Amino acid sequence: MRRNPFFDEHEAFRLVDSTSSGLVSKDDIRFLMESRGYFISDSEARAVAKKFDFNRDGVITHNEFVSEVRPKRPSRRM
Repeated sequence: MRRNPFFDEHEAFRLVDSTSSGLVSKDDIRFLMESRGYFISDSEARAVAKKFDFNRDGVITHNEFVSEVRPKRPSRRM
């Protein structure tokens, strides 16, 4: 899988982190979606956040975010 040369995962994190706290919450996700014209429920925002929050502490760190949005290498079958 090739990387999109126009996508910057660090800039994407800064965009989602509406409070510039260095952490992303489900509320940050809702704010971003609503600012783009997509209205999602609290449970939908929570489900998106859960996908990114690997250590289940209720917030998404920069490393968790970047790990999830970077392209994954396909697994090789032997």
